Amino acid sequence: MGIRMSDARRVPGNPLAGVLRSTARTARAGGRSRVVAVSPGPAGAVLQCTADGSVEWAFPAAYQAPPVVTATVVGPWRPGVATLSWVTEGRVALQLWDEYGASAPSGTTVHVTAIPVGPGVAE
Repeated sequence: MGIRMSDARRVPGNPLAGVLRSTARTARAGGRSRVVAVSPGPAGAVLQCTADGSVEWAFPAAYQAPPVVTATVVGPWRPGVATLSWVTEGRVALQLWDEYGASAPSGTTVHVTAIPVGPGVAE
């Protein structure tokens, strides 16, 4: 840790100075506590599509806001694309396509990840 009025604290724009200030501020706060709403963390699943190339997934726990969803199609056939049909706080629906624009064959695997949107993120 830094020493009071050390070089790290005196140099403007030094990122370490901000860390030291934040640590000192937290230490001074001591026993004060605040209540923070906790949202579920990132979740992931490996799913298979139906005959029409669609996939639906219910998240393990509902989020406070619709999460950021990523999907990667994995299959032994041809390259594929996953498009997001809709997403809510509790579920997501995807449509899988092959490289020619046709629905992906039944049983095509897709890796899906849901990441919560935190405070301070631009909407």
